[in-house]
Amino acid sequence: YIAAVQKTRASLVALAFAAAVPFAALALPGDPPVQPVSPTDEAVVPTNPAGIPVAYACPTYGNEVDLLTGVLLKGSAKDYTVAVASDPAVGPDGRLATPIRSTNVVPIGPDPPSTCTTTLGGPYLTDTRPHRQPGTYYWQVWRRCGDCITRFEVGPVWRFTVSLGTKLALKAPPVAYAGYPTKVVVTVTDSPGGDPVVIQRKVGRDWRTIAPADRFGDIAAGQEAAIVQLPVGKVTLRAALERADGATAASPQTRVTVRPARRRVSSALGHYRDAEHPSLRLSVTRRGEIRGFRTFVTLTCPVVDGIPNLQPGLIEFPPLRVASDGRFVKRIDPEAGLLAWIEGRVQGNVAVGYTSLRRGECGGDLRFTARR
Repeated sequence: YIAAVQKTRASLVALAFAAAVPFAALALPGDPPVQPVSPTDEAVVPTNPAGIPVAYACPTYGNEVDLLTGVLLKGSAKDYTVAVASDPAVGPDGRLATPIRSTNVVPIGPDPPSTCTTTLGGPYLTDTRPHRQPGTYYWQVWRRCGDCITRFEVGPVWRFTVSLGTKLALKAPPVAYAGYPTKVVVTVTDSPGGDPVVIQRKVGRDWRTIAPADRFGDIAAGQEAAIVQLPVGKVTLRAALERADGATAASPQTRVTVRPARRRVSSALGHYRDAEHPSLRLSVTRRGEIRGFRTFVTLTCPVVDGIPNLQPGLIEFPPLRVASDGRFVKRIDPEAGLLAWIEGRVQGNVAVGYTSLRRGECGGDLRFTARR
């Protein structure tokens, strides 16, 4: 009798497997199917250093018939397993063929529970993916089944995408000049802050970090800037960040044509003054440099006893190299808590630009139009 029961159950399972291509949520007759709950199929979830929450149905079910007593033994929540993989392929038994890691989990909830929860990553899965690394992944639930041909009942394979949440966009000029500083701007969206952004250049198949990005210069909120120097040719750039938990994000790639710098701005030689800012002065020399730049700015400092706190600040720069198109940019931070920035362009008889000074908690800036 016992052997007949086992044979009948095994035959039914064989028919179920034969009819299921691809594998569905298989279960023995009368048993509830193996069913995932969340993340749902095609879901997008953020990275989470504590692990990505997962929920699935875990009711009791018929596991196998005891050969000695003929009693049907029940399977419980502890007989379920959750697996995650970067490849959706399944093996002959219907389970994910190349799981990154799989785990049996102590269920959370009533006893017996109807739903179990665990995490992909975090304390259960020590692999760095997928909870820390954006990408596309697949997860599946299965349970042990002593009377099944494959010894397992499997649930469907569901796909989900892990997103860092933070988005980066890099803006660079389409043309730059070799050996001359070039400003690039990164827009950072949905970042909790504190994660360093860097500028990278593609070298072969690798990405090489060439400059850090920071909050300075003439940029809007949610942006960071960097100064880079590039070699001649077609250069591919991107912005990237890596969080403390190991998660990474990168901007779409940006192409820059870098030309040799052979022509100096000889037509712009001379001394320049700004009528609106009498303290501002600069000179363009035959070496293709701006020398003697200096100006005063008003620094706004933290309010003291409700009274506005304004202080004078002097900005002076060492020689600034002017590219063939008349553009110049420079950042100096000679000591901790002091940062000065300048950018602009010389065209004909006019030098137009922006300069700023940050000193501790104080800051000031101005836009200038200096004429020869």
